Amino acid sequence: MMSRLITEGDRTGILPAMWPGLAPTVTYRSECPRCGRPTVACWCAWLRPFRPRTRVVILQHPRERTKPIGSGRMAHLSLLGSSLHVGVRFDDDPAVARALGDPEAPAVLLYPGPNVPAIETLPRNVPRTLVVVDGTWRTSRTVVRLNRVLQALPRVRLDPTTPSEYRIRSQPQPDFVSTVEALRLSLRALEGDDPRFDGLLEPFRAMIRMQLEFQARAARGDPDVPRYPSRRPRA
Repeated sequence: MMSRLITEGDRTGILPAMWPGLAPTVTYRSECPRCGRPTVACWCAWLRPFRPRTRVVILQHPRERTKPIGSGRMAHLSLLGSSLHVGVRFDDDPAVARALGDPEAPAVLLYPGPNVPAIETLPRNVPRTLVVVDGTWRTSRTVVRLNRVLQALPRVRLDPTTPSEYRIRSQPQPDFVSTVEALRLSLRALEGDDPRFDGLLEPFRAMIRMQLEFQARAARGDPDVPRYPSRRPRA
């Protein structure tokens, strides 16, 4: 297998045919400036950005930003016009207030609860702002509990009919899905069938295939499996 040392000024390296956009080995954690993933595991080559009619606002718990595997940023890079806000408290955040305060696209919160209607009950072809909390169920509950601006929003729930494709992470319940999967299903419910929505899962599936491949190679003792520090040394 061909390999090449990736330096700070050369993030592309020689690309194996199996993974376009990847290099097989690195000696330190060179990161893609777009997705923030290590260059060896970058999934940007599979992004298919498009602009939905629905405005998407992603509120990401800080723990998700540092996780090696997460789909909130993936969804943000795929959905043109979306916004990604990292934090726990957003009541006094002017950017979030602007995103949620557009009277031409009223905001709804995608979050389950007692007597919360299914997202399919909302009329289609109506401009909306869809608010999604990106985090584990525990951290997302914390975000909703600490923000009056979210508690005041009307809620809708999602009822997935198929299990999550997140094979590298166990789900607490069979109907729990990742953020990018939830957004794909939600946009289809709000806007109808559109082949572009299926493109949301291309980088997600590529990321899963890469992780499974790395795990299999590591189990075989493959010396070409990338090993590097989890954090780049400070200058």
